[in-house]
Amino acid sequence: MIKKIIVMMTLLISVVYIVGYLNDFRILNNNNMLKNKINQRMVDQQNVDYHDESVVIRDKIKIDNKLIVLFTFNEDDGVGWLELDQGYNLSYKVERYMYGVKDEMFKMNRTIDTKKGKYLMIIGHNPDYHTIIRFNFEENSYEEILPKKEYFIIHINIPETSDPKSIAQNIKFE
Repeated sequence: MIKKIIVMMTLLISVVYIVGYLNDFRILNNNNMLKNKINQRMVDQQNVDYHDESVVIRDKIKIDNKLIVLFTFNEDDGVGWLELDQGYNLSYKVERYMYGVKDEMFKMNRTIDTKKGKYLMIIGHNPDYHTIIRFNFEENSYEEILPKKEYFIIHINIPETSDPKSIAQNIKFE
């Protein structure tokens, strides 16, 4: 009898855990779903002046088990990015979320830790469609080819021991 109770309790706890896990990972890699999630967060937080439903997804990239989404709002006056973590059910949950005034956001660079490594993420605005970006980071020089888009996200694999600093002042477009 005690064994049956223990088995039933174990099954019940397992089911509750699985349902909770699946409930967290409910976002699909779908622009409409992502836009709705961003709109919902913007309305809930209200840290900046936000005109409802003005989010435009500008770029997104998948890095290992992460999805990074770059978006603008308020007719391109504001910009933000969303980091989503992929679960076992191939859906995503929001890991980090940041938005603000365009000029300040493009000065902020972040590291992304994935299951396979650490990456430096640079978001940018390239209205003149430059082709190359050069910068220095931890005594190393980098040169990356830019995508032919007005807004972009690039990522560079960096050593696990890296301690990223703001590199926006070192970025040179060519």
